Amino acid sequence: MKRLRIPRRRLAAARWLWLSATLLVVLSTAQHLRARRTYEVAKPTENIRSSPEGLRLGVLEKGTQIEEVGREGQWVKFELVGWVWGPSLEGFEDAAAIEPSSVSDDVAGRAESSSPARKPRQALSVHLNEVRDLVEADFGNFYGLSLNPELARVTLRFRVPDVGEPALFRRMMRAQARVDAVLAADVDYEEFSVETNRPDGTGAVGQYIIVADTTAIRRIDGADVDAWLEAVKRSDDGGETWK
Repeated sequence: MKRLRIPRRRLAAARWLWLSATLLVVLSTAQHLRARRTYEVAKPTENIRSSPEGLRLGVLEKGTQIEEVGREGQWVKFELVGWVWGPSLEGFEDAAAIEPSSVSDDVAGRAESSSPARKPRQALSVHLNEVRDLVEADFGNFYGLSLNPELARVTLRFRVPDVGEPALFRRMMRAQARVDAVLAADVDYEEFSVETNRPDGTGAVGQYIIVADTTAIRRIDGADVDAWLEAVKRSDDGGETWK
């Protein structure tokens, strides 16, 4: 029986073709693995943008994990699946409200009265960077912004240098009014607390505390410090005593 002999040139070409195909598979797999890499947000917050240097859509909080699906320079593209409260959207229609009901008016009325209306989601974190920039530009070193839903109270914290008590009160009043204007449309609260260190620049943030209800804040609008001081509750010893 004669042995089949393949010309050396054809054999070499076949080997190169096999090596090229293998290399393409390896490169494709590596690119896929890199594109699906998972990251975790390391900063307190990081902006989500529509494109590199594009419109800010929201923020990711520290510890949030994302999966990379693409990259452009130092910008990482990722996919996000989330939920938003429908009544907060313009043009939203509740399907349950427009479909014919199969229960009697009496039963529907009892169900409606026993189920409290759901409030829109608190959106405090969306405004965190804006509030930080506002405070750092005009009032002091930003220390934090938080919401206590049980007390319906927003708390703003920042540190001041040696400014004296009259100037400190003006800063607290104006910061309260300006941050309230930023948050009012999105966040549900009834009181606004501002916490700072002492007016001589010493002490921990939280030594001086001012608590005002939103009605007084919006009525005075940062314009009259005397009227504001009469309307608020304040402490200069970290909340041990109040004036």
